[in-house]
Amino acid sequence: MQSYITQRDLIESFVKKLIAQIKQGLNATCNIFFPQIFLLKFLTSRKMRLITMGIMIMVLFMTRSVNSFVGITWGRQQSQQLVPSMVVDLLLQNKIPALRLMTSASDIVQIFSATNISIVITLTNRNVNLINRKDLAYAWINDKVKLPINKGVNIVELCIGAEPFSNTFLKDATNYQVVNVISIVREALDEMNLGYVSTTTAHGMDVITIAKVPSKSDFRDDIKGLMLESLKFFNRTGTPFLLNMFPIQMVKDVLNYPIEFTFFDNMSNFKIQDGNVTYTNAVELMIDSIVWAIKKAGYPDMKIMIGQIGWPTDGYPYANLKNAERFHKGLLKFIASNKGTPLRPGPIDTYLHSLSDETEFPTKFGAFQRHWGIYEADGNPKYKIDFSLQDRDEYPTQAKGIVTMPNRWCMFDGDKSNMDLAKKNYNIACEEADCTKLEQGASCGVLSDESKISYAFNAYFQKNKQSEEYCNFNGLGKITTINPSVEKCVFPIEILSFQDQVAVHIFLRRTPRRFISPANYSAISSPANSSLILARKLCDFIDMPLIIVKFLLEKAMKPSIEILNKVLVNDTENGDLFRVLHREVKFKEKHGLRRTHDLHPTALPFIIYSLTSSFFPTYWSFFFFPHISLLSISAVTISDRLSWVRSVEKPKLTVHFFKSVGFTDAQIQSAVGTVPQILLADVEKILKPKIQLLQELGITGSDLGRLLSTKAILLTRSLDKILKPSIEVLNEVLIKSTDNGDWFRVLLRCDWVIYGSPHLRLVPNISYLQSVGIVGSQLSSLLKRQPHLFVTHGSKLKKLVSELMDIGFSTDSRMLVHGLHTLSCMSQESISKKLLLIQSFGFSKSECMVMFKRAPCLFRGSEKKIRLGLEFFLETVKLQKSTLVQRPTLLMFSMKERVIPRYQVFQLITSKKLMKKDPKFYDMMCLTEHHFLEKYVSRFTENVEELLMAYKGHRLELGEE
Repeated sequence: MQSYITQRDLIESFVKKLIAQIKQGLNATCNIFFPQIFLLKFLTSRKMRLITMGIMIMVLFMTRSVNSFVGITWGRQQSQQLVPSMVVDLLLQNKIPALRLMTSASDIVQIFSATNISIVITLTNRNVNLINRKDLAYAWINDKVKLPINKGVNIVELCIGAEPFSNTFLKDATNYQVVNVISIVREALDEMNLGYVSTTTAHGMDVITIAKVPSKSDFRDDIKGLMLESLKFFNRTGTPFLLNMFPIQMVKDVLNYPIEFTFFDNMSNFKIQDGNVTYTNAVELMIDSIVWAIKKAGYPDMKIMIGQIGWPTDGYPYANLKNAERFHKGLLKFIASNKGTPLRPGPIDTYLHSLSDETEFPTKFGAFQRHWGIYEADGNPKYKIDFSLQDRDEYPTQAKGIVTMPNRWCMFDGDKSNMDLAKKNYNIACEEADCTKLEQGASCGVLSDESKISYAFNAYFQKNKQSEEYCNFNGLGKITTINPSVEKCVFPIEILSFQDQVAVHIFLRRTPRRFISPANYSAISSPANSSLILARKLCDFIDMPLIIVKFLLEKAMKPSIEILNKVLVNDTENGDLFRVLHREVKFKEKHGLRRTHDLHPTALPFIIYSLTSSFFPTYWSFFFFPHISLLSISAVTISDRLSWVRSVEKPKLTVHFFKSVGFTDAQIQSAVGTVPQILLADVEKILKPKIQLLQELGITGSDLGRLLSTKAILLTRSLDKILKPSIEVLNEVLIKSTDNGDWFRVLLRCDWVIYGSPHLRLVPNISYLQSVGIVGSQLSSLLKRQPHLFVTHGSKLKKLVSELMDIGFSTDSRMLVHGLHTLSCMSQESISKKLLLIQSFGFSKSECMVMFKRAPCLFRGSEKKIRLGLEFFLETVKLQKSTLVQRPTLLMFSMKERVIPRYQVFQLITSKKLMKKDPKFYDMMCLTEHHFLEKYVSRFTENVEELLMAYKGHRLELGEE
């Protein structure tokens, strides 16, 4: 598949420059006295080679037909996102050559490697200031552009900002920097040999003053200077003007024209006459309105590219499947014809908006903003559309591999005796879940009040993975297996999350077939089996695949925990559940849990329900529950710090809210003792949005309580000014993995990374780390292990790096990040002791420095471990010191698990002469377990038993000792 984006424009721009060079070269020949000598020099010159190449390209370009291409946009503001690999498959199956990604996240971009799909990545308005200097741009481009390109991603364009000059977004001061940032990025790309990657920004229709006829249009006075500067840049670089346009909104809300004017097959008599030009549809009128404004600015030949165009299918009058199919059918015919518009004839490259619905997209302009997708959020196409531009009447390819949750819906139980409470719960559900289909004129807008409440309940229930606790609604909700969908209003079922699907696949690959018999598998997979929901919830707490959790739950754990609860609920004296559960080692081992603390969160959902107790009558002592031992903070302390408060209504709401999101009584007590003022915070406006933000990061259940019990100060920080900007910056650094615990570990280690304004230390430190070569996965790993480095004082960070440079580390060394980790987490005294210890075995200071450069992690080990390793390798194995200098990682291996057992095998092989040439022990040390056994044990069939005894037997003896 070819790369179509800006290819034509790049060739045209190149050829124009070459023609100018030809003219310049021919003019130079007029003054040459010896034409033969000139011809010889000219034919062999670099300029002539370029001219010849240019003429060949120009001939090729002029002899081939030039057609428009159709790409598509993809945003990811969804509760359940399409798996990136499924998106790749959708694009390839539907022969869509280009994708405009509304993100720059590396993990998403890199999934398109080796596909030859042309990729445009977008830097959001909020992040423009992250690359407003050349050094920042270099680091960002290296991480977000160059590395993916080196891995085979066909990145062809960077879109800096999304409609930054719109009336809505211009109030953000950073948007005024966009033109300057684009120039900086362009210069950086050229210097990094990435000149073929174009740079631009998207514009909405509101950059012009809307007039009834195109010829009256012009750029708004307040941005005319910015637009002239932009156009000058686009003209110089040969970049098309990128236009986002939405005809339905323009015609209905702005121009107030008949809706038929939006369609290419306009069935009304309505048309617009502008001089000698007649417009029968809004698309051509909108494009030519922009063309007129650009023409008045002095660039009559600038090309137009449509960056977003589409038709919503819900949440707006006339937004339905029939109209969406009709609009796209006409649009694709228009694109395929290559006729262009009256003022801009010829091909117009276009990106359809968008691939799928975005159920969490902001609805500032209307509910329809979440329903632009050609596909539903679950990967099913909504209507017929032919991306190949051949006008075929067929549905596009359906996404493969989607797994829906069981056929269960949450409904309003119909109790009309307390409709006020029902409506209150309705509002709560719609605050978190997507209820835009209930808007007037939308597909579910005609439902009765009771049915609308059911829809809201179900949306909330599905978003929370069908957990039964999310269908309570003060006793007004009930779960049903009968589909409540009516006519065009579909009550959705959530799709299985990507993480759960991966867990299932991993389990099935690793589990012997005999373990999962057909009977067992059908029992585990049955949609009617409600314990699947509970098992999925437990997956958030324990490190096990979904099916294993469910199997354990059904067979043993659930009954055992219920019995445990019955015992503990009446046991106030020994009611410290944490202690009790951690003490039950045999219980833990019986059910195969791998870590001591695994059992605690597993039992937590059952136990929280049992921890209900009456409050003490005083104002503040109601935080201290009788069955939990008191911490160091007392009720008197809290009372003193909030002595002016006379009502406990707000604090009670706060406590109730914390319990509802999974806090234990002890965790509430600890959080309140640390930051008492959170008791008086508004739950709906202050606490709930911040808790939801943390939950979106994967911090839920017991982890949420564990974090905020000691880091409750985070709840006092500004959501929009501090928390969200800091998280957005760090999300660009934190490479996502199947492990959802990364954010929890980062914040548990250092909550200061999101405590202050990101522009004070966070952004400058990230920029500096990237400038010294710590980028991509290395930067992400450093954040997970040493997050405090990201908010330490800049001079301290630079001092640490400077010390490493003095030792001999270089910016292109992959060990630099490990050296920084080691220096930052250890005192100079501790490092000096270990250096002296190594020197005591006869190593010189320079040799110790070489060992530190090659294995900085070695110095994070204990002195005892280093001493044992040196004694064994130098005295027992008789290894040369030079070998340890070159391979210091040998000292990092476990003596009990690897070094001594493998040495036993080494001795046996050498003593029995099992190999023609004795193996080198240090080579044996570096092999994986599988390769070691294959190369040094299993191949010697006659001695395999003896070798295994030497290897495994010695390990057992060491274990017993």
